[in-house]
Amino acid sequence: MGMNELFVCKELYKYCNLLAAIDAYENIARIGIHEMESYWKLCFSDCVYGTARTIHEFENYLIGLENC
Repeated sequence: MGMNELFVCKELYKYCNLLAAIDAYENIARIGIHEMESYWKLCFSDCVYGTARTIHEFENYLIGLENC
């Protein structure tokens, strides 16, 4: 796993919420999405606030969407 990657379990997160989170972050980072068997692999680049912080905050945002 690279320093700019986040793996999101398909069983835990809805695809529509994943896309909504990526859309919400469009001015903060470029996020590529790749489908794997059990996960979505997200690749972050051009992060305004640093890669590690952006991934952490993105994951929190995604969790919030799932809990709505």
